[in-house]
Amino acid sequence: MRRMKSLTAIAVIGAMVSAMGALPAAATYDPCDVNRDGTVSIQDVIYLNRYLMGHFSVTDVSVLDANQNLIIDEADAYCVLAYLTDSVYSWEFFDVMAN
Repeated sequence: MRRMKSLTAIAVIGAMVSAMGALPAAATYDPCDVNRDGTVSIQDVIYLNRYLMGHFSVTDVSVLDANQNLIIDEADAYCVLAYLTDSVYSWEFFDVMAN
């Protein structure tokens, strides 16, 4: 019985590891990749907006801080959108604080 449990556990762990896929060889940190899948896409904006609407929680909210201002809000979603559209990121709060 104990041997069967061990084999089952090994099979489950093997399935989990193979489902995770391989990590990119040169994985680099990108603050706009909020869902940490290795690419910045519209999925990052959706992920961030779902978090802001309260659909789920995360243990480390710093991964959601795309604009690195230590606040998780809609400005982070605008930052990711600006990254995706190759636009200049500007948020009026920062513009007011700069003056």
